[in-house]
This record gives sequence, structure tokens and C-alpha cells, in this order.
Amino acid sequence: MFNIKSASISKKMIVINAPAILIIITALFIIISIYAAKSAENRAMLSILQAGYLVESSFDNILEQSKKNSENSMSVFKYFLESYYGSYTEFDIRGKAENGYPAYYLNDRLVTGETELLDRFSNTTNDVATIFAKDGQDFIRVTTSLKDADGKRAMYTKLDHNHPAYNLVLSGKTYLGKATLFGNDYLTFYEPVKDADNNVTGILFIGYNLKPAYEVLNKSVGNIKIGTNGYVIAFDKANDIFTIGSQSFTGSPNSLPFADKIKENNVFLYNYNNKKFIAKDIYNEDLGWNIIVSALEDDYIKDILLLRTIMFAGMIIFILVFFITVNLVIRMVVVVPLYKLTTSIFKFFDYINHKSESEVTIYKPSGKDEIMEISNAVNEQMKRLYANLKEDDNLIEESLKVSAQVKQGYLNVAINASTHNPALNRLKDNINETFSHLSSTMQSILFVVEKYSANDFRDSIDAGFLEGELLAFINGINLMGSRIREMLHTSMNTCENLMGASNELKSHVDTLQSSAEIQSTNLDKNIISLEHLNESMEQVNIRAKDVVEHSEAIRNIIDVIHDVADQTDLLALNAAIEAARAGEHGRGFAVVADEVRKLAERTQKNLQEISSNTNKLVEAINDMDSAIKAQTDEMQTMHTSVLELQQVTASTLNVAVSTKEVSDKVNKISTDIMNDASSKEF
Repeated sequence: MFNIKSASISKKMIVINAPAILIIITALFIIISIYAAKSAENRAMLSILQAGYLVESSFDNILEQSKKNSENSMSVFKYFLESYYGSYTEFDIRGKAENGYPAYYLNDRLVTGETELLDRFSNTTNDVATIFAKDGQDFIRVTTSLKDADGKRAMYTKLDHNHPAYNLVLSGKTYLGKATLFGNDYLTFYEPVKDADNNVTGILFIGYNLKPAYEVLNKSVGNIKIGTNGYVIAFDKANDIFTIGSQSFTGSPNSLPFADKIKENNVFLYNYNNKKFIAKDIYNEDLGWNIIVSALEDDYIKDILLLRTIMFAGMIIFILVFFITVNLVIRMVVVVPLYKLTTSIFKFFDYINHKSESEVTIYKPSGKDEIMEISNAVNEQMKRLYANLKEDDNLIEESLKVSAQVKQGYLNVAINASTHNPALNRLKDNINETFSHLSSTMQSILFVVEKYSANDFRDSIDAGFLEGELLAFINGINLMGSRIREMLHTSMNTCENLMGASNELKSHVDTLQSSAEIQSTNLDKNIISLEHLNESMEQVNIRAKDVVEHSEAIRNIIDVIHDVADQTDLLALNAAIEAARAGEHGRGFAVVADEVRKLAERTQKNLQEISSNTNKLVEAINDMDSAIKAQTDEMQTMHTSVLELQQVTASTLNVAVSTKEVSDKVNKISTDIMNDASSKEF
């Protein structure tokens, strides 16, 4: 792929000049082509206009002759009327004929329905004739030689009120115009017929056959050629039929490729069969025809196309010869000397870039052109460059030594060598100034750091106009000093607060220890009292259980006594029964038995009361036993709680002792920190 950056000078010159030359030649070619095309178009247009003028003249002449012929035909028709009827001016209407149409008379002879004379006229002249009779506002064909395609006469039809001849004839004027009747074109001539009072009573009509005129037009116009392939056609657009030159196209006029461009006297372009035509439309009002005069554009540009091709080939040859000549001249005059010069310069650059150790002599071409001047100037500059390079090497060597000292940590150094290179001198001065400033800054930093190491934190480093990492370093040291001062102030305040809090804590711990010891002693006494109370409650519980057991024994005895009382009562009842059997002898025994029964009843009653009281006593003792058990459980729980409280009190006492030890240690640390902070200056 072509790359202009890597191309030779000759190729670059060609590439640079080629667009301009091509643009100029192309512009000339385009201008000539446009001028030639315009000239061809003008020639074609001139041919069209000339042909159009000839065509219009031909049409006008033939139509004018046709109009005269139609007037002559009317004269011939009148001659026929005179020869047959004696006169053609004595027309009158006498009512209706037998067929019901107006009875039209000429010199007292009926005209209505008589066709012999009109047929003889048509056979003689090849024209058609008609006589109209007025019937009210209508004109009726009462006789005619006009027939349709089937040979039927157009009799007893009316003249349309919209016909252009109607109003003219009605006003007593003639009308001349083209009409198509049953497929044939005629130049029609309408002449009014008047009575003695100058009233229109009818019309004499002549239809001059235009077929002979069309044949003349076809011969004179249809064979006209515009250029080699141009032509003339004519057509009746209203009836969509060709009248002249139909062989040039197929189809109907309305299907022409330029049908939409047809306008009166319009010039337009159109393509037909892949060919470009220029055309002019001429409208003939008398015939109602559009006449198209066309010219093929290629007929007028063949010579121009040939000339353009020759010019194009000549331009290509000129461009090739020009570029080859320019390339050879540039190569001999410029490229070869420049190649030798650049070769020497590249060798010199190798020396500068330490690729070669030998000095280079610049190529000196013969002559006094620009290349010679460049060579002399380069030689002079090389000498200066050699001297300057040595000075630069000395400066760089010394700079490397100073840089090595700086790497070892020695900042109080400077570069003393100089050179003719202003940039290197500025660099040297800037480096020396940088070393000096760094040395001064480091001295300030060391001074402050040494004071910090001696516990003197009052000073800070002045950053001056420093920026970047060194400014961040100094700000970091200053921030460290500020933080140390803040820390020392905070430590002093914290130690003072800590010592006060420690003393207060020690006081509270002493109080807590004393209270815990007293509480421990009281808890020991309470534990002993609770143990004695618990033992007493257990003795009461035992005695209550004994009472319950004795009550149960009493209840058993009561049951025995109750059984004895029941037996006694039964025995008393048996004794009473036996006493009753004994009669008088057993009366005393009956009294005793009755007393015994009463005694048994009282015994049972007392036993019931004793049993009830015994049961109440047992219930009360059981309730007391339950209460004693509950009280014993509560005493046991209280004893457990007191034991736990004793353990907590012991733990509290231990914590108080430990807290006192911690308080003593904190007090000692606070005192040490206070003494250490007081020994520093801030």
C-alpha cells in the first residue's frame, strides 16, 4: 500500500502536483464537455425550431387551402341548387310534411326528404352536404348526403345547441371548423339561409373531406427528418389516434412516454428505447392536433463525443509524459544529491548517538545550488556541535558525581562545570538551587527533630514555599509535634482526673470493705439464729406428730366405748323385753334396764361429742403440722438465701480488696505519668 510519508521526493512531487494537474485538466475537460453538450443541445434545439416552423407553415398553408376549398365547395353546392331548383334564395317553410317534419321548400319545390341532388353533389366533389330547416329553436336535417358506416343517412336529427355553429348561425353568421363525422374528418362550413324579412329559416352545410389534405401533410411533413433519427408525429389527443407518423410508436398517443409532458409550445426531454430526445409540442387549434417535433440528442453530439475522446486520450498521454519527465529531472537534480547528503548526515547522527566513534565529513556536491548551501551550513554546525558535545559530556560527568554524593546522603554539594547549551546551564543552576534548598530544609528538620528527641516539643518547622511530598513530610513532622503536645496536655489533665478519681475510689472501697465485714458478722449471727429456730420448729413438729398419734389412740378407745355402749343399749332392750314378759316380777328389772339404756344413750352422745372434738383436734394439729412444715421450708429457704448472701458478701469483700489494690496501682501509674509529663517542655 502506497504511503506518502515513506515515498521518495520525486514520488511526493508527483503526488503533490498530480491533483492540481488533474484538477486543471479535468476542469478543462468538463468545461469543454459542457460547452460541447450545450452546443449540441442548442443545435438540436435550433433544428427542432426550424423543423417546427416548417411544419407549422405546412399546416397553415394546407389548412388555408382547405378553407378555400370548403368555400369553393359551398359555391359548387349553391350552383347545384340553382341548376336544379332555379334559385337557392327562395327558401320557405310551409308547415309539416307527411313524415311530420318541417316542409322546407325552395322555389315552390319540396326539399324535405329529397336526396338526389345532394348525392350527385357528393359523388362529384367527394364532400358531404346537408340542408337544415328551422323548427322553433331547433335546426333539423331535412335532407343530407352524410351516411354512417352502414350506409344509413343522418336524416331528421337536430343540430346540438352546444355546437359552436349554433349561436353563430342563429345570429346570421357563418361557421367554419373541423369535425369528425362517422370516423371521417371534415372541414365543416355552416351558412345561414334567410327569408325576405332577413329571418334565418335554415342552414346550408358543406363538409369538406380532409383526407386529401392529410395525405399531402403526410407526404410533406411525415417524411421530415431532424438530424439522422429525428421525426415528426401528429395525433388527435381527444380521440387518442395518430394522424401523422404513427409508425414511429406503438400503442396510442396517450401511452406515449412523454404524454404527461405535452403542453402547447412546450420544449421537453424524454427517453425512448434508452435514447434521449429533445422535443417541441405544437398545437394546431383548427385541427385539434398536437404536433411533436423530436430530435435525437446523439445525432448532434457524435462529433463532440469523438472530439472529447481524442482530447481525453491526449490529456492522458500528456499527464504520463509530464510525470515521467518530472520524475527523471527530480531524481537527477534533487534526489541523488540529497541521498548522498542524507547518508553523510545519518553517519553524523550515528556519531552523536554513540553508534560510531569516527567523525564524519559531510558530502559537498559541485555547483552553487541550495543543496551546496545546505552542505556548507551543516559542516559549520557540525564543528560547533562537536565542541558543545564535549562540554555537555563534562557537565554530565560532574552531574553524575554530584548525584552519587546525593544518593549517599550529602546534600551540601553543587555542580561547577558549565556548557554553551543554555538549557543544560539552566538545568545545572536549577539542580544546584534544588540541592541548596534541600540542604537548608533538611537542616531545619534535623534541628526540630533533635529538640523533639530531647523532650522539647515547643518548636515546629517553617515550610515556606515548599510543595509536594517534601511539604507533606514537613507537615507530617509538624503534625506529629502538635499531636505530641496535645497528647501531653491531655495526659496531664487525664492523670490529674485519674488521681482524683483513684483517691475517691479508694475511699469508697474502704467504706465498702468495712460495710461488707459488718454485714458478714451479722449474717453469721443470723445463720446461727435460723439454725436454732429451725431445730425448735422441728421439735414442735415432732410433738405435734405425737399428739396426732395419741389422738388416734383416743379415737380408737372412743370407738371401743361406742361399741360397748351399743351392746349395753342392746342388752337393756333385751332386759326390758324380758321384764315385760315377767310382768309384775320383772318391773324392777325393767327400771334398771331403762336406766341402763339411758346411760348407754348418754354415753353414745358424749362419745359423739368427744369424737367430734377429737377430730377437730386432729384437724387442728394437722393444720399446725402443715404450717410448721411450710414455716420450716421457708426457714430453710431463708437459711439458703442467707448462706448465698454470705457468699456474695465474701465475694464483695474480696472485690473490695482487689479494687483497693487496683486503685493503689492506678494511683501509682498516674503519679508516674504526671512526673514524666512534667519533665517535658511543650
